[in-house]
Amino acid sequence: MENPNIKVQIKHSESKTAWNIIGTKLGGKYKIARVPYIEIANSKSCTEIQKAEALKHAEFISFCFNHSDIILANTSEKTDQNVKLVCECGKKLDLFEKHIGICIECKKPIK
Repeated sequence: MENPNIKVQIKHSESKTAWNIIGTKLGGKYKIARVPYIEIANSKSCTEIQKAEALKHAEFISFCFNHSDIILANTSEKTDQNVKLVCECGKKLDLFEKHIGICIECKKPIK
């Protein structure tokens, strides 16, 4: 996975019911992502709930872009550890198998 090296911020769209994740670097890609939400007629509280949930999703996306160095470093370490783990049957175990403690191919517990 390639590091995007883009710093972003969140702004509400001026024309749509959506949160925009935009790049902060001049001359760079401006709009990175859009997280829309549904405006529910006659229900301000439901709309506010939708808007808040969309903002949480936008914050997560923004966090991932703004901390991509740390995330990718951590991911590559786990991948390296995972590749070294091999079952008795010879199958390289993935993170799911490592998590559940059983090789899916031979059904034996991981030691």
